[in-house]
Amino acid sequence: LIHAQYIITAAHCMVSRNLKNIYVAIGLHSTYEIKDSFIYEIESIQNHPNFSKSELHNDLSIVKLSKPVKISDKIYTICLPKSKEDGYS
Repeated sequence: LIHAQYIITAAHCMVSRNLKNIYVAIGLHSTYEIKDSFIYEIESIQNHPNFSKSELHNDLSIVKLSKPVKISDKIYTICLPKSKEDGYS
């Protein structure tokens, strides 16, 4: 979760997928116990423009959820550097 409505995942997992058949589980720690998780539909998927399926280069997708995730003390976005000075390169 990089923003309340966006996640990052591997592009090879998203290629040729029907958006109606994919859901995102937020707060899930085990596929056997989903009681504390929240399920979201996907609005759109944007694969890296230079993604190579054969070599898995640039294997990155940004997924927009159909609605924002409710941020809480247990569900929150990852901490990304804001600038090069903070370690962004």
